[in-house]
Amino acid sequence: MGSFRHPALLGTLGASLLPLYIGLVLTKPNRIHALGGIGLCLGVVFLSNSGGPLSGAAVGVVGWLFWIARTKMFVVRRILVGAFVLLALVMKAPIWYLPARVSLLSGGGGWHRSYLLDMAFQNLSLWWFAGMDMGQTKNWFVYALEATGAADITNNYLAFGFKAGLLAIVLFIVLLIRAFRALGQGLAVVRHTVPTPMENECLLWGLGCALLVHIVTWFGITYFDQIYVVWFMHLAAIACISQACGEGNGKPQGMVWERQVHKRELRGVVKQ
Repeated sequence: MGSFRHPALLGTLGASLLPLYIGLVLTKPNRIHALGGIGLCLGVVFLSNSGGPLSGAAVGVVGWLFWIARTKMFVVRRILVGAFVLLALVMKAPIWYLPARVSLLSGGGGWHRSYLLDMAFQNLSLWWFAGMDMGQTKNWFVYALEATGAADITNNYLAFGFKAGLLAIVLFIVLLIRAFRALGQGLAVVRHTVPTPMENECLLWGLGCALLVHIVTWFGITYFDQIYVVWFMHLAAIACISQACGEGNGKPQGMVWERQVHKRELRGVVKQ
C-alpha cells in the first residue's frame, strides 16, 4: 500500500502514469528514462496485487495501440459504440455485468461491481434527485462496511450520484467529454501547424490514454486519498497543454479551425 489507503489506489498510480511513459518512449531524447519509468509503473501495478490497476494498465496499452488509427478515431468511436450495442443484444445478463465477465480474466471483485450497478438502478428513485443517505444501502449486499454501516460503493460515478443525484453524474461525464474534446482540438492544431509534431502528439495522446485509465478504473473503485492529486494533475495538464497548443500557434483551436480551412479551400475552388 505504501502511503496509500488501499492497494488498488497504489496500483492506479502506476497504471495512470504508464501511458505517459509509453509516449516518451516514442521520442528519442527521453527513451532510456521512459523505459525505466515503464518498468517502475508495471512494478507498482504488480505489487498492488489488484485486478483494477491491472485492467487500467491494459486499457492504457490498448489506447496506445489505437495510435496507428489516430487520424481515423471517429471511425473507431463508431465501431466501439456498435460493439457495445451488439454485446447488449447477445448477452443474457444486462450490459453492466460486463465487469463480472472481465474479472474472470483479470481477477478482482467484478461481480460485486456489476451487482452494485444493478442495485443502484433498481433503487434509482431513492437517489436520482439529490442523492441519498448511505445507510439505506446496507441491505443491498449480504455484508456492509463496519466503518460506515453501508454497502461498499466501489464505483466513482455512483459515488457522485449518491452524494448529489443524477445531475452530478451527468456533469461529471460532461467534464470528461470536454477533456477528450480539448485533447482532440489540440491534436488537430498540432498536426496542421507544427513541422514535426511527433513529441507534442505523443504527449497529448498519452494524456488521453491516462484519462481513459481513470475512466475505466472508476468503475471498480472510488478515489478517497492522495490519488486525487494524480487525477487533478492529469486534468490540469489536459486543460493547459491543449490550450497552449492552440494559442502557441496563433490559430483557432481544433475542428473549428479545420472547418475554416476547408471553407477557404472550397471558396478557392469555386472562384477558379
